[in-house]
Amino acid sequence: MRVNFNDFKQQLQGLTVFTNLQAQQMAGEHIATTLTHWIHRGYIVRLRRGLYTFPELVEPPYTPLRLAQYIYSPSYISLQTALHYHGLTTEYTSQLNSVTTLKTAHFYNDAGIYSYQTVQPHFYYGYNTVTTAQGETMLMATPEKALLDLLHFNPTCRTRDDMLQLSLNGQQLRQQLNMGLLTEYLARSTSPSLTQRMAVLAGAYDLDAMH
Repeated sequence: MRVNFNDFKQQLQGLTVFTNLQAQQMAGEHIATTLTHWIHRGYIVRLRRGLYTFPELVEPPYTPLRLAQYIYSPSYISLQTALHYHGLTTEYTSQLNSVTTLKTAHFYNDAGIYSYQTVQPHFYYGYNTVTTAQGETMLMATPEKALLDLLHFNPTCRTRDDMLQLSLNGQQLRQQLNMGLLTEYLARSTSPSLTQRMAVLAGAYDLDAMH
């Protein structure tokens, strides 16, 4: 049975992403071949196996960040990506970094490069739902947890010079960080090594309240 793309898209109006199962429920189990054809024609974008979106939803003013939690879940945006979002780093990375309790994974698609780093369930916390100017919602690490995650995944960062090479924005760190919350997160991590390295970072960026 031939499937009309415009009718198909109309039925999915309002969805950010759709799955193979949703497509099959609407257009029959043989839709897989049609989906492949539509990908080649540029009608839809494959985000990962069995997950799709429409091309206009991966272009400005939409942000690819909001797709991260759909591509691999559970996950929240963190590390350099979250630090850049909060204005805490002077460097921008095109890779979109997230944290997950699933195994480490990477996905490459038309929306970007999505990287997911594994943490143990007891370390999976410190994120909120944020809303963009376009009304998009996403799960984003707090500034404090993004910083903690960065050190967690960079265990060789131990000296003052190592911390300065992270290219963090010291002025913004001093203005934005909630030291009480950061201390709470450190206690929750139950990692003396992480606490020690955070103290080195605090010294490197003159975060007096950490001393």
